[in-house]
Amino acid sequence: MDIALKTISPKQHDKNLENYNKHILLLEDKVRKNIDAIVSIKDKNTVADWYDIHKRNMKAREGLKGQQRYSLIETYVDRIDVSYDKKESIHILSIKFIIGMVDDKLIWKDKSDKTKGYDLIEGKDVKLLLIKKKQRIMLESM
Repeated sequence: MDIALKTISPKQHDKNLENYNKHILLLEDKVRKNIDAIVSIKDKNTVADWYDIHKRNMKAREGLKGQQRYSLIETYVDRIDVSYDKKESIHILSIKFIIGMVDDKLIWKDKSDKTKGYDLIEGKDVKLLLIKKKQRIMLESM
């Protein structure tokens, strides 16, 4: 409505809209994370150890191409959102993982005897990447 009354410039309107969309994306990710946490609590007995699953057949997965690679990515990634910041000339990728695997930790029960197993401390489920030309800048995960 403000743009119709010409109280702000179209350029300012676009900038405001872009900021609102970024904020909405962040809020949607927080809502999804809360929903995932609730589902995880409900399915506590069925939660799989993603590290153990990934570790199996890792060498075979390295050579995957096309649809097979896409299917593998789908097992870990819920969605990827891409936006562009014109002012900074950067693309912003928000990668939402199905489980909290960003900055997670694997702690061996006995470092000298790895057959005793490990504990996996869940990480975060979102990773932001800023990409400027041929350069990649990592952001702290949310």
